[in-house]
Amino acid sequence: MPSDDAQNNFKRFEILTSPVKSAKIKKTMTQEERYNLADSIAKRICSHTANFGGEEFHHRINALKDFEDLIRMGKRVAVVGINGEGQPESQEKNPSK
Repeated sequence: MPSDDAQNNFKRFEILTSPVKSAKIKKTMTQEERYNLADSIAKRICSHTANFGGEEFHHRINALKDFEDLIRMGKRVAVVGINGEGQPESQEKNPSK
């Protein structure tokens, strides 16, 4: 079982990946700006993932590999959290932190 800190980090991870409407960007981002934004998010995901061990770590790594494959294929991707039984969980509208 992950530590309380790891659980809290995971909850924050779920919130970050919830579908949200993004604000309109006033200027077009350059390729370098898009890369830097994606890189900073990916590094935070790596940090959260490293808080887990064993089977849970491998589950998360496999999910990230699947995500990568879909992105590489040009697919649009959405993230859904699952509960301990592997069933989709509903996302709270205003989750408490």
